[in-house]
Amino acid sequence: MTDFSAEHRRLIDAVAERPGAQIAEATVAYDHDGQPMEGYRAHDAAVAGPKPAVIIVHDWTGLREYPKARAQMLARLGYYAFAADLYGTGRRFEDHQSAAAEAGKYYGDLGLMRARVRAAYDVVANDPAV
Repeated sequence: MTDFSAEHRRLIDAVAERPGAQIAEATVAYDHDGQPMEGYRAHDAAVAGPKPAVIIVHDWTGLREYPKARAQMLARLGYYAFAADLYGTGRRFEDHQSAAAEAGKYYGDLGLMRARVRAAYDVVANDPAV
């Protein structure tokens, strides 16, 4: 896999941060039916009150840097952004064959995919910043 770290940083920097913004970011542990999940949230803590939320679903390699960069960009625009973890804590894939096999489990079981997105939604909906 290609390391897109420099590209991600460029994308984040392309979205101008508002003066006084305080982007709070964190890894968020949650679960779905006993499966540990590890999402990522970002929002501007300097903005008082609840914010509109966006849930980001990762590509077939799992929750890696790109969806986190997108969450940071959305946070700079005033959103509470949550990058969901569909696969589970630590399940990230480097090669296309493994990634395709894992993604296939969810495309083959749309109920499971919806349930994993719903678990992320529940985390977001219960956050007082939203």
